[in-house]
Amino acid sequence: MRIVIDLLIAEKESGGMLFAAHALIEGLAKIDQTNEYIIITGRPQEHQALAAKPNIHIHPVKLRSWRGIMIKHQLLLPDVLQRLRPDVLHVPAFAAPIGWHGPLVLTVHDLAFLKVPDQSSLYARLYWQHLLRESARRAQRVIAISEQTRDELISHWAVDKERIRLIHNALRRSLNFADVSAHEIQAVQQRYGERYLLHTGRIMPRKNVERLVQAFELLAPRFGDLHLVLTGGEGYGSKEVVQQIEVSPYRERIHLAGWVSDHELGALYAGASVLVFPSKHEGFGLPIVEAMACGTPVVASPEAASMEIAGEAVIRADCSSAPPLAEAIAQVLNDNTLSERLIRLGRVQAQTFTIEASAEATLRVYQEALGIDGSLSPPTASDSTRIEAHPPVSVIVPVSRLESASQTLASLSCQRYAGKIDIIVVGAIANELARHWSVIPVNLGLIQEPGKARNLGIACATGDVLLFLDDDCIVAGDWIERNVRALQQPNVGVVGARIWGKSRSFFARCTDFTNFGYYQHGHTIDGPVASASMGTWRSVFCKVGGFDETQRSGEDMDLCYKVQKQGYRTVYQPDIVVTHDHRRDTLGKLLHYNYTHGFAGGLVTKIQHRDIGLKNRLLYNLRFPPIFLLLLPLIALMATVRIVAVNISENLDVLLYLPFILLGKLAYEFGIFQNMLARKHLRTRVEEAKFADS
Repeated sequence: MRIVIDLLIAEKESGGMLFAAHALIEGLAKIDQTNEYIIITGRPQEHQALAAKPNIHIHPVKLRSWRGIMIKHQLLLPDVLQRLRPDVLHVPAFAAPIGWHGPLVLTVHDLAFLKVPDQSSLYARLYWQHLLRESARRAQRVIAISEQTRDELISHWAVDKERIRLIHNALRRSLNFADVSAHEIQAVQQRYGERYLLHTGRIMPRKNVERLVQAFELLAPRFGDLHLVLTGGEGYGSKEVVQQIEVSPYRERIHLAGWVSDHELGALYAGASVLVFPSKHEGFGLPIVEAMACGTPVVASPEAASMEIAGEAVIRADCSSAPPLAEAIAQVLNDNTLSERLIRLGRVQAQTFTIEASAEATLRVYQEALGIDGSLSPPTASDSTRIEAHPPVSVIVPVSRLESASQTLASLSCQRYAGKIDIIVVGAIANELARHWSVIPVNLGLIQEPGKARNLGIACATGDVLLFLDDDCIVAGDWIERNVRALQQPNVGVVGARIWGKSRSFFARCTDFTNFGYYQHGHTIDGPVASASMGTWRSVFCKVGGFDETQRSGEDMDLCYKVQKQGYRTVYQPDIVVTHDHRRDTLGKLLHYNYTHGFAGGLVTKIQHRDIGLKNRLLYNLRFPPIFLLLLPLIALMATVRIVAVNISENLDVLLYLPFILLGKLAYEFGIFQNMLARKHLRTRVEEAKFADS
């Protein structure tokens, strides 16, 4: 496997998430010399020792500054990943790039922003709420670092329990107490005082440092030689705490040490009388484990020191006010027997958080994300079917146009596929086509709902693989073969094709980009695919209940979303190419098609699947006609920009079509708006009728 570990955004500031990522990489380097690891980093100098490993490569990303890194990360990484072509992307902190659609493993540390909203800015909260949630939704596997984080993911974001793996953070070896000499401990105590309380981590509201300062001010008169040492940087909302320290009557005994090296931090832990960790919310509480490993007694809040992580090796105190926290600290300072017991229990507890255990568990997750262990392979009729080289295939073609349908069937008759094939045509002209082609006709007259037509065809299908094709598409001789091969990749539930317009006229190309803009480029991505050419396993199709027969448009997106919710991938595969003879080659036809397409589908699919994707959630929130109309131009512009961004690297001429793509999108969004009004009017009439009946 080629595994890319993206550290770029985690490196924006030091802290527990970055330390945990470093420990994981240390562990992977130790236990695995087979798989290839690529570390994306903005601090390549920190990973030089790893670069000596033959299977670990450092990929530096040059940054002029770390300012705006959350946005830079989203803009820079898709291009980097396209060049690196990993089998799996692991993001060990923060959100994954929106532009990555391959196998993804995401580590989520906590959802503290929901519990302690004032810990971060509005911008950061929006980032966590939308981008991180979007990443968790599409990740093949989500690593939760504690039971609490796992429970939060399930209860707050409805992440499937089956996709979550619990893997505790590990203690990095650079904090090993054995590496700290008595002379170094003595030097730290000479600098900060022989007795000092220690707090590590950024100063921010969630860490509750202001309560620690208040507790220290209560203790200072009782313990004249006691000092307080705060390591770490100043986070969002730290100004009030810093001001509190500056006006404290014991200011000279409070030390802001800032970020320190791991070696100095080890000495600080070893020399401290107590680590005090009064945080309001923690996913794991890495400083607690670090302190226990270094032989330091711990006083912490129950929210920071869970039984899962700290066991009985800490004193848990009520940190909502200063007096109970001060009393708990004083208890440890005054009772040597208690202090020694905490030290002994802590050392034992910390031994379980090893880099080897973390790395081995994470390596298994990488394998699961690729379906190597078979846990994600779509279930078929039997295990033997799954490994069969040429499973039986059924092709379903809804038909309404005799000439174009005949061209489609002609291309299907030339398929080079060794397995059994049956072709089912559904529509009013099915019997006539059956006179000239070897097909199974399903003639039920004119069917307006495309999903219903395809579902009717399935009733006559015998294949384990189901392929859907529109009657204005022409396929190459290996179309079936390529679809089957794509479906046999790990964890793939649906595959789609590149939809290549037959006509190269100006407005025909405008239509190609406007309506099939995500299916014009040449790189494989995960995401919804078009039913113009779609393949799936019969078992997966039946598991999700087939196409929604009530929808006049968007039924293919709906099917893909349902398949994704079952844990399978839906993959755009550009090696599968179909020629689309849509004949929309004038501006009028372009605008008319997009308007009717928008009016037919509305926002039904987006509303039903608002839990999938940032775009769907935003449109769900904009589903009220006045708001939607106000933002309609912006929505159309954003859709146009996305199409240009996806295609510009391979199709520079997309810039020529940009104004007309925008016009098409405006027509489409206006059709959605009209659909909203029609639905609202219908609801009003229904309510009036009910009122009249009553």
